[in-house]
Amino acid sequence: TPTPAPPPPPSKSIAFGIDVSSHQSSADLGAIPSDFVIIKATEDDDYVNPYMHTQAFEALSAGKRVGFYHFARPGSATAQARYFVNTIRPYINRATLWLDWEANAPTQGPGWAKTWLDTVASLTGTIPGIYMNGSTVNGCNWTSVAAKYPLWYAGGPNYSSWGKSYTDPAIPSLRYWGQPLIHQYTEDGRLPGYGGKLDLNRLRDRTTWDRMVGKVPTNNENTTTIGDDEVLFIYTERNGKKEYKVLRGGFYPIS
Repeated sequence: TPTPAPPPPPSKSIAFGIDVSSHQSSADLGAIPSDFVIIKATEDDDYVNPYMHTQAFEALSAGKRVGFYHFARPGSATAQARYFVNTIRPYINRATLWLDWEANAPTQGPGWAKTWLDTVASLTGTIPGIYMNGSTVNGCNWTSVAAKYPLWYAGGPNYSSWGKSYTDPAIPSLRYWGQPLIHQYTEDGRLPGYGGKLDLNRLRDRTTWDRMVGKVPTNNENTTTIGDDEVLFIYTERNGKKEYKVLRGGFYPIS
């Protein structure tokens, strides 16, 4: 009798990661196991996460994929998109970009979200995505958004009472998108290296993530101005090891 073939290994396209804000400022993102980290950058048109550069540095230095999100509030979609892009400009073509569509933002409707997404796409030359839960997906017509922009979906069994590490739960089947690119399956995850709760996410397709990031600049140095600060983002690769540094005007490198 022939020996049965071993089961196929998990798809290498699948990755697991976390998302963070200033609430996780004490976390060492380089030490916490994850393939990617999505970091809160901005909220409305008047808040910047003061830890975003440090968090990005820790994740990038550990070779992780990085994303940034904007927490939407009622107001001007265009103004908030421009505020977000100006804040994350050093990371364009190095990170995925996301609209966090929850709290009181959904009352503004899909048109607001699409305006934000279209504006970010135009300003950066990349493909942003949108984050929302099931009730928000089902509460509106997302046809025009789903045709262009990937979904980061929040929800699932035991979403708020998970209490453990990564797993590979069933893929959600959703209106408009069919399946999400990223599934945030719990807000109650536990991982080594951090004592609190973490949002745990599963990325279904690394290739789509990389396509959202866009083409990496050929010049390894990217300088831009954010408000009154000049930011220098430096990327180098030596002997296969990626190294990143972020310098803000007049200050030492963030480390």
